[in-house]
Amino acid sequence: MRTSAISRAIVCWAVLCVCSERTASAKAADLGRIGPVWPIAEPDLLVSMQRKAAARLADGGSAQLETELRERSERYVSAPPALGLPRATDDKSWTLDPSVTLPDDLLDADGKLLVRAGTRVNPLDVRPLSRALIFIDAGDPAQLHWLERTLSSAQPAKLILTGGSPGDTAKHLQGRTVYFDQNGELVRALGIHEVPTTVEQEDRHLRLRSFDPEEAP
Repeated sequence: MRTSAISRAIVCWAVLCVCSERTASAKAADLGRIGPVWPIAEPDLLVSMQRKAAARLADGGSAQLETELRERSERYVSAPPALGLPRATDDKSWTLDPSVTLPDDLLDADGKLLVRAGTRVNPLDVRPLSRALIFIDAGDPAQLHWLERTLSSAQPAKLILTGGSPGDTAKHLQGRTVYFDQNGELVRALGIHEVPTTVEQEDRHLRLRSFDPEEAP
């Protein structure tokens, strides 16, 4: 049976602690010298970095750097890189079983066994999907129009963008909370290859539906 990633991390941490304690308790000793020795000619890297930082602070570079970082962050938040999912061209519906078979033992922080390796686990048994999920590319006007029609008649849902500006979309929807699937982690996990797509729970499965946004409801 393979050791879980958590237990491996705990073992590594314990070994490092032991090594640190032994190193701290060791006595210093002159181990002698082998071969010729010359003084270090290169400038100390840390001292060099400190001098450059001090010079930049004196020139107001710190404020400029802070401004650059803030503007870069604002640009990323206002328009994150789109995932590039294509627009759905027809209506589809399929189910997904989110169950997984654990390859390793699942342990808690103390190393106690929670679930044995080989056990099939359905996340919905632990945490049901309380609201439907709607994935859309808000940079596509047709999908935005479809979303407005859908929200007017649908149950409360969580809106997740795969493209477009979260801020502009929230404003367009009169302050509705909007999320963005950064790096496409959710669409990969759910097997979503086109948008708009909705996700709802049906018993112990997930029901996914993709829609042609230009088709009349």
